[in-house]
Amino acid sequence: MSFCVGLDAVLKYGAVNTTPATTLQNVQDVTVSGDKETIDRVRRGVKWKGKKTTCKNLALDVALLYDPTDAGFTAIRQAYYNDTPIALAALDDQGHGWIADYEVTKFERSEPVEGDLTMSLSFALNTDKRSPVWV
Repeated sequence: MSFCVGLDAVLKYGAVNTTPATTLQNVQDVTVSGDKETIDRVRRGVKWKGKKTTCKNLALDVALLYDPTDAGFTAIRQAYYNDTPIALAALDDQGHGWIADYEVTKFERSEPVEGDLTMSLSFALNTDKRSPVWV
C-alpha cells in the first residue's frame, strides 16, 4: 500500500468548468470536507428514528502564505471580489482528488507579530456548470 504525505500534495486552480492546470504556490495546509445532509425517517409503530441522506456538500479550507504578487493569489482575490467561481483541484501526489468549481466564502489575512502573514481561505461548492468529480 502506498501512503501519501501532505507535503507532496498540490492545489491547482483554473477557469470554471475546466481541469485546473496551474499549481497554486505558497500553500501551507488544505482541508477537503465532504458530508451529507440528512432527513429524519420516522414511521408509526417503529420506535427507532431512521435517517435518509439527501444532498452532499464539498468544501475546501486553505492556509496560504501571503504574497500579493503571486498569480494564484490574484486569481483567488479576483474571484472573491468579483463574486465569480474558480476551478480548484486538491490532488495527492498520485493525482487523485476532487476537481470542482468553488465560490470563495472566506478571504482572511492574519498578521502575527512574530510570523509570516498568511491567508485563511474557504471555498464552497458551485454547481452552476458542473458537479464535482473524483479523479
